[in-house]
Amino acid sequence: MTQKTYIGKGSIYVDSGTSGLLPFGNCSKLTVLVEEETKELFDYESAGGGLVNSLSRISGVKLNITCHNFIVANLALATRGAVTAVTSVTAITDEALTSKKGAFLPTARLINTAESVTVTGSGGTPTYVANTDYIVKRGGIFIPATSAIADGVPLLVDYTPLADDTLQALVSAAANYRLVFDGLNEADSGKPAFYDFYKCKFSPSGFDLIGDDFAGFELSADVLKDDTKSGAGVSQYFKARIG
Repeated sequence: MTQKTYIGKGSIYVDSGTSGLLPFGNCSKLTVLVEEETKELFDYESAGGGLVNSLSRISGVKLNITCHNFIVANLALATRGAVTAVTSVTAITDEALTSKKGAFLPTARLINTAESVTVTGSGGTPTYVANTDYIVKRGGIFIPATSAIADGVPLLVDYTPLADDTLQALVSAAANYRLVFDGLNEADSGKPAFYDFYKCKFSPSGFDLIGDDFAGFELSADVLKDDTKSGAGVSQYFKARIG
């Protein structure tokens, strides 16, 4: 008997139907699960019991993915979100905020901390002192409890924003994706392992935002029946080409 072992590596690509097959990035796991539902008829005529008959049906096909590529397109897929690229880095003048001692005040855009940030009172006076009256953060300013800025007063902030990708989570309906795994078998001289899953629907996921290790997030998807695939011996779920 021929013995074949497998250690998989490779690239995952996903297509929403309009984007083309785009790379998903570095993933440490891609698992295929075929789930089965079994109906059993027990022997009710004998004291010893046993099975008279059983019937098995495929109840579902699932994919589980562990992804380590935190590009916004992947995060949008994980959160059923939508992404908008904000490219303008024109300086922002007189953004209005209201002070609160000991509190963080988010700005409308991310702050380019390499550029100067000015905080003044309403009408442009007084001009407050950086790192004493306010501390510049990545997404706003912090007002120390010892600041000369009083509670509840209007502030005007001048700063230069960073370009960013804005993710709006949970605003998109679930979509169907084609998923392709262009893989190889590291335990068999790198021979190809190519899998094509025709119609996948992803479930929302979560991810770690603080940690000591490289973060990853878990994605699961139902592999649905693709009625466009037909013919004798043709799967409507997925196919594989194995070198």
